[in-house]
Amino acid sequence: MTPQELKKLCDDCASNANSGKETATLELLTKLEQLDAPSEADLRTSKAGATINKLQKNSSAAVAALAKQIVTKWKHAVDAQKKRKREANGDAAGEGSADKKIKGENGSKVKAENVASAVSSAKGSPAPSAKSEQPRIIRKERKLSTITTEKRPERSAKSDNPPGLEPAYRSGSSEKDDAVRLKGATMSYDALSFDSIAEKAILVERALALEQAVYDKMEQRVTDEYRSRIRELFLNLREPSNAALRDSIVTGAISCKDVVNFTQEELASEAIKAEQAAIDKQNLFAAQGAGATEAETDAFKCGKCGQNKTRYYQMQTRSADEPMTTFVTCTNCNNRWKFS
Repeated sequence: MTPQELKKLCDDCASNANSGKETATLELLTKLEQLDAPSEADLRTSKAGATINKLQKNSSAAVAALAKQIVTKWKHAVDAQKKRKREANGDAAGEGSADKKIKGENGSKVKAENVASAVSSAKGSPAPSAKSEQPRIIRKERKLSTITTEKRPERSAKSDNPPGLEPAYRSGSSEKDDAVRLKGATMSYDALSFDSIAEKAILVERALALEQAVYDKMEQRVTDEYRSRIRELFLNLREPSNAALRDSIVTGAISCKDVVNFTQEELASEAIKAEQAAIDKQNLFAAQGAGATEAETDAFKCGKCGQNKTRYYQMQTRSADEPMTTFVTCTNCNNRWKFS
């Protein structure tokens, strides 16, 4: 396969993956995996390594796994090609261009840093050093693997029109209750999907599970409490700063049965939790009052009369985050000063 054909095949994979066409993507990846591994030169020319490497972060577990398998296969093939080339040049000890050895100051041979793998080379970026921050960056990206920060139209049940977004209605339930439950499932989908890149099928599954968990918690009755809980979940999950919780639900890191039992504080985003903690701290300070705490001591000497009989006051006059201010009063001459 020529580099141009390889590039087109990889680009088609990426295009289908970005469009949420999992089946078409898997078919192309399977075809790609069955082909002979391309050479390092073909990978550099086609940039196929960079394209397929990105698919390892795809929201579809099947697509991500197959992409990883292909990247690993290509890497091993390129490493084997390099090894054969070194051996052919009489450099089986590993002193070729890929793994060069240089002499240190003490005359011993020191192995230089390995060059980038074929896939890294295809990206056009150097191999990360041992102290690189890249592993932490990758873990951070994967933590929010279903959330996008790109500017794009918000998703919803209306825009996606996903099939199967209907709860499992209980036998004998009224049409009115069924309509309320459908609305609950729709609200759950809207809350999870508006900034998500996950597939419709996954979002439908999580939205239905969330609605069903609320319904089961209410003993399978559509009550005012059911409506209130659905609305509460929607408002908290729909909060833009609550991306971590949405991602955990969509990826399955947190089960929907657990989510419906969360308190208001547990549902809140980290930003809102921090803001609430600051408010609570200030309210506690206000409730305690900014009044003085008083005690007598001989630790202070009056600069006016020279006596050591004093009384000190500690006051916090502005906010709970500022240090206490100490005022000292001489009990002999009533001279008062600020101590710092």
